Amino acid sequence: MASSIVGLIDAIVALPDGVTATAASMSAYGPAMSGYFEAGLLRLDELGRLQVYISVSAHDDDALEELESLGVAVERVDDSGALIQARVPLPTIGRVAGLGYVSGITPPKYGQVDVGSRLTEGDALLEFDNLRSTLGVDGSGVTVGVLSDGIFGLTDAIGSGDLPATMLVRDSAGVLVSTTGGIVATSFRADGDL
Repeated sequence: MASSIVGLIDAIVALPDGVTATAASMSAYGPAMSGYFEAGLLRLDELGRLQVYISVSAHDDDALEELESLGVAVERVDDSGALIQARVPLPTIGRVAGLGYVSGITPPKYGQVDVGSRLTEGDALLEFDNLRSTLGVDGSGVTVGVLSDGIFGLTDAIGSGDLPATMLVRDSAGVLVSTTGGIVATSFRADGDL
C-alpha cells in the first residue's frame, strides 16, 4: 500500500462514531492527511470517492462484482487484468485493501498544472534555449501526448497560442465529451467527461 493510503485508512479508523469521512475530517483525525489533500496528491470526486489504482493478483467477474458491492466505481481494467483504476468511497477503502486478491492500492500520480507560456528554470539550466536557437527549432508541428486529470485551462492555452485552435463539443447536459481540431482528447472516466 502507498503510505498515503495506509495513513488514510488509519485516519478513517480514528474517526469518532458519527463523523463522516471527508477530506476535512481525514485531515483533523489524521494530521498528515491534510498535506496529501492540499497538495492534490489524494483527490476526492463530488461523491466523496477517492481515485486509486488497485493492484490485484487476478480479477474476474466475481472480483469486480465484489468491488462494486462495496461501492467501488471501476473506471477501467488494464489489458493484463492486474491493475484496476477505480473510485473508492472513503469508508470502504480499508475493506477493499483487506480483500485477498488485492495486493496494493496507490493514488494516481497527477500531473502538475502549469498552463500558459512559461518555461521552467531548468530550460536555461540545461541549455535547451541554446539548443533550440542553434538548431532553429521551436516545437511547431510536433505532436505531443499528455496524460492529465482533465483539460481545465485548455482555453487559456489556446488563447495564449501554446496550443492550436480546438472546438469543444458538449452533450445536451453541457458536459464536455470530445474535441475536434488541434487537440484530440480521450476521457478515461466511466462517464466520459473530459
